[in-house]
Amino acid sequence: VKLQVAIKGASSPAQTLTANLGSDVAVPGSGLTLRASEFLPALQVKDNEITSASNEPNNPAALVTITENGKQIFHGWLFSKFPEMQPFDHPTYRITLIDGVPKR
Repeated sequence: VKLQVAIKGASSPAQTLTANLGSDVAVPGSGLTLRASEFLPALQVKDNEITSASNEPNNPAALVTITENGKQIFHGWLFSKFPEMQPFDHPTYRITLIDGVPKR
């Protein structure tokens, strides 16, 4: 998945990082590590079960775990089309899902 990391209130451009599912990606100079464990192109909740409605990118979402200096500070879904629904709240960084990356 592609994730964007921005420093809140900074004029510097945001960083785009690509994370393979199940692998850690360090955010340079931040102490943050990101791990995407699942990606669903069309996330839906039906009967209390989270699934993908199709393979079309209608509601791309990634299940992401974020650690800071080795301590888990977030585990939840990030949505590319609805970044304002983001439950991750950090005083310095904003992390958003850009999109999925096809498996090679």
